[in-house]
Parts: sequence; structure tokens; C-alpha cells
Amino acid sequence: MSTSHTLATIECPSPAVPEDSRTLSQCRCGADPCSHAQGNVSPRGSKFAPDPLIFEGDGGGIVFAEMATMASERSREQARLFYLQGLKETRLVRAMRWREVQAGHTPEEIANAQEIIQWRAAVLRKEERLARALCREQRCTNSDPFELDRLERQLSELRPSAEAAHAKIASATERELSLVGLLERITKLDRKAKGWKLKAQRQVGCGLFGRLYKAEICGRSFYRRFRCRNRYCPQCGPHNHEALVGKYLALEAPVKEFLETRSSYRLQILDIIAIKRSERMPSPEDVRRFKADVKKLIERVNRHVAANHGLPLSKQLTGYLYCIEFGFENNNLHCHGVLLSPYIEQEWLSQQWREIRADGSFRVFIAEAVSFEAAIKLRSNTRGNTLRHLPTELSSWS
Repeated sequence: MSTSHTLATIECPSPAVPEDSRTLSQCRCGADPCSHAQGNVSPRGSKFAPDPLIFEGDGGGIVFAEMATMASERSREQARLFYLQGLKETRLVRAMRWREVQAGHTPEEIANAQEIIQWRAAVLRKEERLARALCREQRCTNSDPFELDRLERQLSELRPSAEAAHAKIASATERELSLVGLLERITKLDRKAKGWKLKAQRQVGCGLFGRLYKAEICGRSFYRRFRCRNRYCPQCGPHNHEALVGKYLALEAPVKEFLETRSSYRLQILDIIAIKRSERMPSPEDVRRFKADVKKLIERVNRHVAANHGLPLSKQLTGYLYCIEFGFENNNLHCHGVLLSPYIEQEWLSQQWREIRADGSFRVFIAEAVSFEAAIKLRSNTRGNTLRHLPTELSSWS
């Protein structure tokens, strides 16, 4: 089935759809995409880019466009928080750029540092990628001579520019080289700030725009919504959760087969809890440390299983599927998960967790799971899951 791709706007007629809900119509007969709905075409190509629905006002406050009133109150509040975080980080970036770059360095030093950054991005990183690809191809048992010639030719063409870049870096002063690192760090922070603002735009515009479709079978035109896919979106969050649970439920058959051939293994639920240290919410560093500690606990479980069952030590002796969360009525970090391993004593797990955390945390809960499906649905939530340490026979399913 084919159709011509013609531009249309959201005001285009949509048969059998009320006037106030043209963007919400659906068709079940199948169709090909025709055009974007209301908005502009992005400079990156045909990707849809609507006008901003949330932006910074003259007084520094957050202002919503008129069309943003069509979004739910919760979506607008979430978008406001995202955008507010982006504004805070943008102001921090501007202050850093003024205080640590413009006020402390001459324009010539700044220009030289920016030129070095451009050389690195355009030439040196490309040279490094080509050199790694050439080494990989040379190490292959049956290397492709045509691929080798292509890589060597590209490297030789790039060599004059690379030599000029190395000469530029060698001639730079210590202040200019330190400024290069500072500018790269500021650029990374600025990109993160812009990411918060873009996330706010996606959130407030979730479901307000759509792509026009025309069905050749029934001749009907309809729109399919553009979704933000944010994890905490009231509409996209449950959808993402269902997709994620469906992905992991595909492991049910191989897990069942694995258990049938491994009589010592069993399916268990394992919850791990960190002690509450204060009233503040966990920071990103707290979450990263907790995740690293969970990995350490599973590594100790692997060593315990290898020693008690006479198996060779491997990271894939056990499988642990888990999600990390905190809140709603508390702020202590904890994780819910499903463990595939031989029997593990709760007292031993608690002692290992106490030694790893070294902050008073000791609470773990382990019990036999009723079924894989029930365990996955019970332990999962809209905050997302992380899959780690699958046994070898199941690793291809991850």
C-alpha cells in the first residue's frame, strides 16, 4: 500500500470525527503516513518540531503558550518542574562561563582553546576511530583486503589535518590546555540543561500533536498522536511499564526450561533495603552507590554458590532482575527483584549486605516466588527495571 506524502495541517478534515477531537481519531484498517500535523519541520530533516509550548518569560518566570492549556494540569506541573531545573542549570552554566572563562582568560586564550576543541572533535577523534577499526580488521583471521585499503586510505587522507591538530595542541600553553577541559565541562553541563528544557517541551506537548494518516482501504483520514515517552508521564509511563514488563515476561519460557534442568536452582524474590539516613531525597550519587552495592552483593552470591555447589566461579552463575526505587511515603533507597539461584540463607545475605554498606543497613527479604509472571509483575513498577547477571544459557534473551 502506498500513498503520496503531502503536507497538511491539523485543520484538515477528518471524516467521522467531532470538530473538537480531530487530532484524536483512530483507524483500524491500516494506513501509510502522509504528513506531520501542526508545527514546523526540524532542520534535522522531516522530524516534527512544534513551536515552544513552555518558555522563559521576561521576568525570568516560566510561561506556557496558549495551546499548552490543552494539556492536563499534572503534565503542565511536571513540565514546569523540568523547565525550572533547566533554567537553574542554564544560569549556573552562564555564571561558570563568565567567572571561570571570560573573567579569568584573555580573548586570545579562549579562541585558542575553542580551536583545539574543534580540532579534537573534527579530526583527532575521527583518527582514533579509524585507527581502532584498522587494528580490529588487522587482528581478524580472515581480514578483508578491500576494507584494509579503505581504512588506510582514509587515515592517510586525514594525517595532514591530524598533524596540524597535534601541532596546535603542542604549541598551546598550560593555561590554554586547562581552559580546554573547563570549556568541555561547561559544554556538557549546558547540554544537560538543554535536555531538561526539551524534556519539558515533550511533556507538555504529549498527545497534543499528531501525524496525519490516510487509509487506502476505507478512504478515511485520521491522526496518530506524538508521545513524549517520558518515564513519569501520566500517559506514557504506564505504556512504557507494560512494554518493559512484556519484554521481561519473554524470559518465562527459558527460565522454566533452565529450572527443569537445574534441580538445585529455584526462583526467589529478593528485596534489598538501605537504611534511611536523613529526611532528604537520595541524590544521584546515592543511587549510583546503592546500585554498585547491589552488584557487589550479587558477586558475593556468585562466589557463595560456586563454593557450596562446586561450580566454577562466573558472573553468570545467578540471575537477578531488579528495580531500584524510593518514595512515595518514604525516601529510603531499596530495590525489588527476582533472583534465579540455588537456596540462599537470609541471615547470610543480611550479614553480607551489612558488610558492604557499612552504614547500619542490613535488611533483606528473600522468599520463594509463586511464579515468574507473578514475581515480575509484583516487583516491577513504572520507574523501570535493570537486568543483570543472567546465567549463560539465558544471556541471549537479555
